[in-house]
Amino acid sequence: MAFAYFQQDKHTDEAVFEYFFRKPPFKGSFAVFNGVHDVLRLIQSIHFGEEELSVIQSLLDSVKASAHFRSSGTSKSVAGFLDWLRSLDSSKISVYAFQEGSIVFGNEPLLRISGPLALVQLLESPVLNALNFATLLTTKAFRLVRTVEPESQLLEFGLRRAQGSHAAMIATKYSFAAGFDGSSNVLGCAKYGVPSRGTHAHAFVTAFHSMDELLDTAKNDALTDTLSRKQFIQLVLSIREEFKVGQAHQGELAAFTAFAMSFPDNFVALVDTYDTLISGVPNFCVVACAMLRCGMKPKGIRLDSGNLAELSCDARRVFHKYARISGCHELESVHIVASNDLDEASISDLGKFVQNPDKCETTNGRMHSINDFGIGTKLVTCSQQAALGGVFKLVQLNGSPCFKLSEEREKSTLPCAKQVYRVYYQGVVQADVMCREEDAVQYVNDNESAILGCSRIDFSRKYGVCVDRVRPMIELVWRYGEAYGTMRRIQDNEKAELISELDALHASRTHLLAQVDSMPQYVNLNSTRNQSALSSDAVFISSKLAEITQQLIGSCTPIHFLNPIHP
Repeated sequence: MAFAYFQQDKHTDEAVFEYFFRKPPFKGSFAVFNGVHDVLRLIQSIHFGEEELSVIQSLLDSVKASAHFRSSGTSKSVAGFLDWLRSLDSSKISVYAFQEGSIVFGNEPLLRISGPLALVQLLESPVLNALNFATLLTTKAFRLVRTVEPESQLLEFGLRRAQGSHAAMIATKYSFAAGFDGSSNVLGCAKYGVPSRGTHAHAFVTAFHSMDELLDTAKNDALTDTLSRKQFIQLVLSIREEFKVGQAHQGELAAFTAFAMSFPDNFVALVDTYDTLISGVPNFCVVACAMLRCGMKPKGIRLDSGNLAELSCDARRVFHKYARISGCHELESVHIVASNDLDEASISDLGKFVQNPDKCETTNGRMHSINDFGIGTKLVTCSQQAALGGVFKLVQLNGSPCFKLSEEREKSTLPCAKQVYRVYYQGVVQADVMCREEDAVQYVNDNESAILGCSRIDFSRKYGVCVDRVRPMIELVWRYGEAYGTMRRIQDNEKAELISELDALHASRTHLLAQVDSMPQYVNLNSTRNQSALSSDAVFISSKLAEITQQLIGSCTPIHFLNPIHP
């Protein structure tokens, strides 16, 4: 396309493209917008090297060899096109966008890029690639955050199941942006400032066979100020006798003991290698009690199979049992972490969290005693919806509006560069109203207590939206090689540079979590399934934009002639 633009001398026309999605993902009513910083880093690095240019030349040489190309006297040369590509950089690009971490809705522009037509067109695929998955993943993660109890922690465990190492890094990054508390991806944690959290694998448990292995290799190295490793192992064995857990697997006990000695401040045991309730949980309690008697604090267990609700309540009862026997009452409140292909629906199905096992009735499957959740496959693959249908459409060229008509009215686009105004009343979001960039919102009969909005599907339907505050949502973030707004970092030399990826990530997380209280009930932030999509009448367009769009539709709509009716 860029070469065709170049041949027609349209490549430098001033174009405006907008990014939006039509339907919120996961049958929901909202999305969490993210990926702007990735787009700006892409734009910042625009450059065609000689290696890339040689590939493009080889592709165009086959076109140049055609008889039609040779006969076209007005065709501009491939060499000229390559020279133009060689000269490209970000100095003629402007970007406007919603702030990262914003809760957004369907059919409203979230990012706008203006610049030379062919250059902005070249950005389409990488921009969609950057925004679609980042927004999809953040939305999925935020839905999970809103599903669990406020005190629960969510851990991203998707590295092994992600579709490639890059996808795994994106999952760590944007799950944290959505409010997750940690990740098992050590590289991602180091890069993005995410707390590193995880447990051991089943292989670690099966690698040990008896406590004799530990005794044979134990040294008198200090484990605590008053206790050596060998003394700790002997304490574990004595508590094992005290608890009378003869059926518990000795190799598993050895594995838990070894792991506790290596990670005394972060001991979480995976308890379902052999038998969760007969072996795993009792072995954990033995090691945990030994730790407590030595002044250490065990964290808890992880359940990775079976009926998680029932097992969590049964495990909590075992904690209480051995707490009474040993006097280690801190054992009652250690955390239970659950994993095993969890998502919003399966977590919601667990029912209500209860800490007291005496109140934990699981016969109807609606109570559990799980504190924290490790989410893997269904988060990193977004298995419920594999892709977000974001699009990047031309809306203005050389100051004139552009739009697309479709047989499906929902797929028609709105013309002109646009601003989105978020309308608040008594601290709650009422609606979003799209206007042309140069227009202000219009009030009903000059009454500033209500803003006028039109349906984007049926322009004749008009609404008055209660208002006491209006906020423009699209801000300048990049212009002519420099960053602006929330993406701007001022250096000592006062040059406006792009903020770091780490700063952008943490700002996105803060911004998202600050919006929750202002969202109305129709956004369904706490709903986990069968969410009704946000009504199209909750995202309005201004009457001026409706008028211009109607005029353009009228000028483009063909006349269908009817066959004559004969008597």
